[in-house]
Amino acid sequence: SGMEERIGIGQNGKTVFFNTIFENNGNTEDTLSASSELASNCKEAGWSDAIIASSAVDPRATDSVKVTITSPSTDTTVDTCSLKVTVTSESGASYTREIIVEIATATLEIISEQITPLNSEAVAGKSGKIIVPVRNTGLLDAVGIEVTLKGTVETEYAEQKVTLTVPNNDIAYAEFDYEGFEGAVQRFEVTINPRDVSVSEDSQESLRFDREFANVAEGEESSLLPFVIVILGGLVIFGGYKVAKSGSKKRF
Repeated sequence: SGMEERIGIGQNGKTVFFNTIFENNGNTEDTLSASSELASNCKEAGWSDAIIASSAVDPRATDSVKVTITSPSTDTTVDTCSLKVTVTSESGASYTREIIVEIATATLEIISEQITPLNSEAVAGKSGKIIVPVRNTGLLDAVGIEVTLKGTVETEYAEQKVTLTVPNNDIAYAEFDYEGFEGAVQRFEVTINPRDVSVSEDSQESLRFDREFANVAEGEESSLLPFVIVILGGLVIFGGYKVAKSGSKKRF
């Protein structure tokens, strides 16, 4: 159990691997042998696979073996393959599960609304990190892509690059350090270089965004202003009441 049922792989000789997890439910040590079998049409088309033959497993324990599969080195018309993985115990009992492996792509998306710091968190003069979330909605894992962040227009921010792996149907985060920005709108561009990862036509390549870094002193003044107005207003009202009362006494 624990095996993936559908796995994506890149074309033209790319390799993926996954772990076959099995459990010895008996009371004694058992040697579990694992084997894999590709569909005949896949073998003829140039697909290949490999697996570790056997493993000794303690009672009530689990173990795993790595299964490797490689796509044809050239373009192929067979883009989906059935791979059967069988685990057999010393007693002869066996369990087989079918895995579907298909030539696939990654579909990358920069999640703009989740880039941090948000405008409400961006403070001028303080160092921090710009964090860019990248989502992969494709079946293929995006391994070793390059994400770049740079300043645009008048924003002084030297280009930075990070290497990122985004599993299929998952999100990973590219982090970029920055020193304190001036209190103004700062503009950036983030780009994705998939390198040797196959991506779909819908995969996003770049995004421009800006952040307004607030001056701390200005922020403090603006937040205190309503409070000051309320206090001063109260003093004026109270003072007016005292003057009126005193005046009425003088008239009597």
